[in-house]
Amino acid sequence: MVQVSDDTMKGCEMRGKELVDANVLTAADFEEWAHSSKSIKSTIIGVGLPAYSLLYTLLQSVRHGTAGLLMADGVEITYLNRPRDRVFDWFFHPLIVLRDQISAANLVESELRYLEKLTLMSGYLERMATWENGAIAPESALKNGEIQALSRRLQGLTRNISKFPTYRRRYQQVVKCLLVYAQEKEGTLKPRISKLGSTRGSRKEDPSQRSKLVEGFTSINISSSV
Repeated sequence: MVQVSDDTMKGCEMRGKELVDANVLTAADFEEWAHSSKSIKSTIIGVGLPAYSLLYTLLQSVRHGTAGLLMADGVEITYLNRPRDRVFDWFFHPLIVLRDQISAANLVESELRYLEKLTLMSGYLERMATWENGAIAPESALKNGEIQALSRRLQGLTRNISKFPTYRRRYQQVVKCLLVYAQEKEGTLKPRISKLGSTRGSRKEDPSQRSKLVEGFTSINISSSV
């Protein structure tokens, strides 16, 4: 179970960085989730990103013709070698069923991109319109409805998986990592501040001024925060 949880988090981080590099997700998206995880916009990170990562896991499983789920590290989890955990069992069968439904849908490339867009953006139409990923909504109302149903199932499973013990705490760490990654890419990462209020890389302090400050105190303990 720990291995599966680790792989899930690694997958979210991997896909998140890819989306940041493609300018699909921004630092503002991660900050929105961190400040208000229940807002409508924050569902892109809270539900959309892990559901999008889950979609990739299922697609990889379909493409490799595995009997179970093919994880990011190349390990295949089947009914025979799955973790003997009651909670895991509650979700493993629905994931296999969803994998088979995606396979049976026989989606072409543009339809897969449409499924990706629906899954990540959680129905946020404004953001869906700005993401040019090659998605084309099917003209057939039946096919369109089928794809939308798949995206809703992915998001529903993700919401249920998020109820796993320690999931939220671990996902918060992933979001923090992605926030820093996005800020570094955008050039908005703030420098760390020391306890004296100086930033790293600032000009050196005049020694004579420092001696005057020290004279006014019987002792001083200067340390930099990390």
